[in-house]
Amino acid sequence: MAKAKNIKFSSDEQEQFSALAICSAEPDTRMAWLLNRALHVDFVNREDLWGPEVDGLRRPFALFEAESPAHELGYKLLANRTESTVLVKAYANIDYLLKLSRELAPDELQALREAIRSIPSVTLCLDISGDARLLANL
Repeated sequence: MAKAKNIKFSSDEQEQFSALAICSAEPDTRMAWLLNRALHVDFVNREDLWGPEVDGLRRPFALFEAESPAHELGYKLLANRTESTVLVKAYANIDYLLKLSRELAPDELQALREAIRSIPSVTLCLDISGDARLLANL
């Protein structure tokens, strides 16, 4: 297993991007594989993102990345929960956060949401782009 390190989704507060919240009971690696099939991309497991300190411990959260040159789009899939720790507390009931490298047009975002919802184990796929500031510093 790769050693976890501190990384950030973005440090530029002016960056415009879309983001989705996904609920699924699937384990991290299986969720990435299912998204690979649904979105026709190739998610790769990156070094884990260290979460906040809870009870004196910091736990790693799985981070996967993929590129879609055809759509000029990058994806970052982040597990929002591990054991009893939540990375983004505002989304405590969300299992995965999917950050896109650019802001998508409403029809593009709708098509992406529908593709993700086509995965049988996905119970929710919600546009959280309006709350993107919560993800900007991750």
